[in-house]
Amino acid sequence: MMRDSESFTLTDNHIRLLSAANVRWDDSEWGAPCVDPKRPYGNSSGPPDVCRALGWPKLGDDGSGPCYSSDQCRDAWRLHVETRTALQVVLRSRSFVPGTYTRPLRCMVPSGPWVLASASTEAVR
Repeated sequence: MMRDSESFTLTDNHIRLLSAANVRWDDSEWGAPCVDPKRPYGNSSGPPDVCRALGWPKLGDDGSGPCYSSDQCRDAWRLHVETRTALQVVLRSRSFVPGTYTRPLRCMVPSGPWVLASASTEAVR
């Protein structure tokens, strides 16, 4: 059975992470804004950068002191990967309102704008 639409839940964390993105100009071809793939959040340490950008406390201890736990790093990686869709949602919907967004699928190719289907009670800080 084919679906006729897809949905994505945009959260406060997605919006905060996008706000922390290291956006630069890429002069390739015509040129375009892009998020620096090596240092998307200002450094190059991956999940810990996401945790810092989101203001998460260090819940782990690696024997030499506090660090981000493996669960936090896993959640940070998931959120980072989800920024691909989160960015599409905010640009296509022209909205930074947390909630569930939907868009139609046609012939297995996503098309149409993302539309807020239901707002979240989550407040963006």
